[in-house]
Amino acid sequence: MADTQPVPQERVDPVTGLSLPDPFPEYVPCPHCGEPEVEVYCYEKIARCRNCGKQFPHTSPPDCGLYPFCKRAVEPESDDHEG
Repeated sequence: MADTQPVPQERVDPVTGLSLPDPFPEYVPCPHCGEPEVEVYCYEKIARCRNCGKQFPHTSPPDCGLYPFCKRAVEPESDDHEG
């Protein structure tokens, strides 16, 4: 367990005190219709509103990509990806 890194405070659930999952969801407002809680995972570059169905850009938080699953999730979006 010597390889474990301390969990940043913003990655800790304030209710339970447990670290948040990796990757972690964020809840952002939709700029098109105002839906207050559009769920988007930290590594996703595009969010889609469940209310209006429109897409909008999402900026990953600074600590996304530092954790093992986030790194794996981001790799398929490289330049080698077709689509």
